[in-house]
Amino acid sequence: MTCRYLGYHKSFMKQLRLDPVGLVAVANEYAAAMGCSEPPVIDKQVVGKMGLRGTKGLNVGVIDRPPRSNKPHPGNQTARSNGGAKGPDTGNAGRPARHNRPGAKKQQQKPGTQ
Repeated sequence: MTCRYLGYHKSFMKQLRLDPVGLVAVANEYAAAMGCSEPPVIDKQVVGKMGLRGTKGLNVGVIDRPPRSNKPHPGNQTARSNGGAKGPDTGNAGRPARHNRPGAKKQQQKPGTQ
C-alpha cells in the first residue's frame, strides 16, 4: 500500500515541494494513520526501481515471491507459432497498411509534379 503511495506521489514531488526524505515521511504518516505500527516493508528491488535507494525512513527488506512460471498467461495467447506475424504487413499490429484500407483517401499530387 505504501509502495503504491510512494510510486504515485513520486511523480508529483516537485508540485508538492518534497524531497525523497519528505515524501517518505509523508508516506509513513499515511501508514500510521491507516493503523500500521511501523512503516510497511518495501522490497529492495522496488525501492531501487523507484530511485529511493538510501532514503532515510524506508523500511527496506526482501519480500519472498512465488517463482514465476514460463507458461504464457491464458489471455496472452497470440499467434506465436509463426513468430507473432499476423499477415503480410505486420508493422501495424495486424491491420492493413493505411493505403490498403477501404475508404482511405488518396493523396492528391500537386499540379506539375509526377
